[in-house]
Amino acid sequence: NNPADLRTGALPDEFPEGQVRYFQLDRQTMTAQWGPDIRIPLGPFQGILGVAPDVDEPVSSVPPGPYAGNLDLREQVEGSRLFVPVWKRGGLIFTGDSHVAQGDGEVNLTAIESAMREVRIQVQLHEQPGWEWPFAETDTHWIAIGTHRDLNEAFRIALRNAIQFLVRRAGLQPLDAYSLVSLAVNFRITQVVDITQGVHGMIPKDIFEPSLRASIRIA
Repeated sequence: NNPADLRTGALPDEFPEGQVRYFQLDRQTMTAQWGPDIRIPLGPFQGILGVAPDVDEPVSSVPPGPYAGNLDLREQVEGSRLFVPVWKRGGLIFTGDSHVAQGDGEVNLTAIESAMREVRIQVQLHEQPGWEWPFAETDTHWIAIGTHRDLNEAFRIALRNAIQFLVRRAGLQPLDAYSLVSLAVNFRITQVVDITQGVHGMIPKDIFEPSLRASIRIA
């Protein structure tokens, strides 16, 4: 974590001294040793993966947005999918901020940061799926994403996106979708340290009967 005078992390005044830790990564067990009695499971992912935003001037890669970018979404591991609205011709994909492990929130600004020698991304263009915000997908969940400087508003955006997903893709009425989200969807704080904060809603696939589940697509 950085020193407090850089004003990064969630609690800079409570942890004024910076600290640097180095880790040995064990690729056979896919863990990192943290102290003598603690091992952290590894889940390599790109903290930043997005497309050019809908502006004409250069922008910082630090805050995420509807164009994705610095989401720090730890579910974005090998085999996952990220769906992002395309704002510019050609998409103009950018990526970086390689992590091998991170907790939800990334509260002190840093995960186990790393340098990927190679990142393989398969790009598919989906014509007019109609989403204004990114979604992610894993083998077990559809993930609704919201970002905003206000964490409460980031949550509301993710909530609305989850409801709209269930209405448009699972065929639920809005009030029923609102109910199902309250009963079965877990909302997590993605990160609180990238100027614009993030929340993601985990929609479990296994709550749907196989016939309905097979018909649900983000795009």
